[in-house]
Amino acid sequence: MRLAEIGVALTSPFDVQLEPECISQSDVFVLPRAEARRVAIEMPKYQRHVPEYWIADLDARLFERWRPHEDRPEVLTELLEWHPPAAQQALRMELAKFFDAVFELPNG
Repeated sequence: MRLAEIGVALTSPFDVQLEPECISQSDVFVLPRAEARRVAIEMPKYQRHVPEYWIADLDARLFERWRPHEDRPEVLTELLEWHPPAAQQALRMELAKFFDAVFELPNG
């Protein structure tokens, strides 16, 4: 039997709640196909309630920007700029510098 017939293999970081108030992150786990469809539906539900949200992909060193009514994210590799209506100026984040700081090892 192939994995695709059983479910979808996922890896950490991914919160798994097997019991109330007990969240863990397995290195690798398989989500049954029916459950994988339900999890995939969660993102549009979330998207309906916030003006945008970002997912940082540390391995690829990029951000996905999700906005309401979009089927796909905007993929940002150089600059993330966000200017909410109430802010006087935009947040501007140069992504190369951001990821360099994230992966910088402490001195000493």
